[in-house]
Formats: sequence, structure tokens, C-alpha cells
Amino acid sequence: MDKEDSVKTTAEYEAASAWKPTPTARKIISFVERHDGKPCSKAQIAVALGRNEKTIDRLIARMRHEGILEAEPQWAENGGQLANTYHVVHK
Repeated sequence: MDKEDSVKTTAEYEAASAWKPTPTARKIISFVERHDGKPCSKAQIAVALGRNEKTIDRLIARMRHEGILEAEPQWAENGGQLANTYHVVHK
């Protein structure tokens, strides 16, 4: 194979990176829709869905990267960070 043959065009790269939500990701989306506007930690989401917190963290990061979810940080009066508020981005 020629080196030039292995180079992908931008369109081919974007098509190859198209991400389809997993069943757990779809459950996260549903959870966020039900709790829209209410702060919730990744640990709370993990417990509610019966999944590992690291799995939830990884999927939320991916969905934020893909533009599916937005996170809004919440702060206490003393400046400490609270659980984020998540929103589903409807395109």
C-alpha cells in the first residue's frame, strides 16, 4: 500500500469518527432529560443507572465532545464547586 493511499480526506475522517450512543449513553441522556435544570453528580447518575462512575464519566465526556450534552458548573456561596447541571442539546 502506498503511503498516499492511507491518508484519509477530512470527510472520510469525520465519517469514520461518527459516534453512535451506546445503550448506557442513551440512559444518561434520558436521566439528564428527566433531571434537566437540577444539579447531579456523575456518582448520582452512576448509582441511578447501576453503572460504574468511571463509565459515566467517560460517556459524559464523549457526549460533551460530540455536542450531545452541555454541562453548567454550579458554585456554592463560599466558592466551592457543586455538582454540574447537565442539559441535552437538541439539534
